[in-house]
Amino acid sequence: MKKHKMVCLGVAAVVSGLLAGSLRGQEVTTMQAFMRQKLVYSKNVIEGITLERPEMVITNGVKLMAMTKSNLWMKLSVQGFYDKTWKYQDEVVALTAQARLTNNVGMLKAFANMTASCIDCHQVYRPAQATNILGALVKRQDAPDAVNAKR
Repeated sequence: MKKHKMVCLGVAAVVSGLLAGSLRGQEVTTMQAFMRQKLVYSKNVIEGITLERPEMVITNGVKLMAMTKSNLWMKLSVQGFYDKTWKYQDEVVALTAQARLTNNVGMLKAFANMTASCIDCHQVYRPAQATNILGALVKRQDAPDAVNAKR
């Protein structure tokens, strides 16, 4: 059990470091703020597992699930996004089910699966996001030339 607590604390430290150091000094978009809130709930799940407080895991699991049903989440639709969302939701349900059973080892495994589904989704979504950003930059760079050519 001590080993599981150490793993949880290590993951919590990494997540906290990412939260503290990410995008320092940059403007934060609505989506970035949304995803940071998701990280806060995930951190609280880790804390609940570590402190053996299943009610904390359930509370934050419910909040994570609610986020996946929000308008902001659903606007992310890239190919395959909904399938990944359903997979993530299944993992959150499994996590809260283990918390209701007060199965700490089960919660830890379910949290690992939930995190893996986050990473899987980001591997699909991030490239699409980068493509959209590059497309917007190219359009912006082309726009002044088109405006000047008409004058």
